[in-house]
Amino acid sequence: MNHTAIQRTGLIFAFVGLLLSCTSFPSPKSGDDTLLIIPVSTSRETSEQFFENCEVRIVRVGDYWETLYQIDPNSHYGMIEGLPPGQYAIREVAAKYKEGGTVWAKKADIEFSLIPNCITILPQEFFFRIIEIPKKDKPGEFIYEMSLSWGDLRQSTAKKLLKRLLEEENYQFWELSENTKENQAVSQALSEL
Repeated sequence: MNHTAIQRTGLIFAFVGLLLSCTSFPSPKSGDDTLLIIPVSTSRETSEQFFENCEVRIVRVGDYWETLYQIDPNSHYGMIEGLPPGQYAIREVAAKYKEGGTVWAKKADIEFSLIPNCITILPQEFFFRIIEIPKKDKPGEFIYEMSLSWGDLRQSTAKKLLKRLLEEENYQFWELSENTKENQAVSQALSEL
């Protein structure tokens, strides 16, 4: 192997290492840093990948500042880092096609508080259902639908989520916010870990 090939291989490994470090669980960058975790449960009745993600509209209560955040329905949770501390609400959720465009949008009213240097787990869980429906008039062809609902965070989901978070490299640098600890599903899951 010549010197140029060794340098190229070293650069490739350095680049891959940099990419992996960028996608790891974040650590707090300042005393006011926040981390919001949105629990996600997905039921998939097809292997087709028509839907890319869902877009969540988050609004800060009081001044109505807003941002959009993408949630991957194939992940176990959505993670939003670095929003300023304060009161927020999710006001809308929209499903997106892979090729672009919105499938549907639903109004929401899920309020939560972000506390400095704390992880806040949303008290609601998002349920995605992706199904394949055969076309009646065309055998072998299908219609694909994605539905979304949300409800109170279940203890089983909280337990799985907390186990995943405990395995993350930088989790120990964060605290769970008091409102997260007071959530019944989270407090029961914590007592079982």
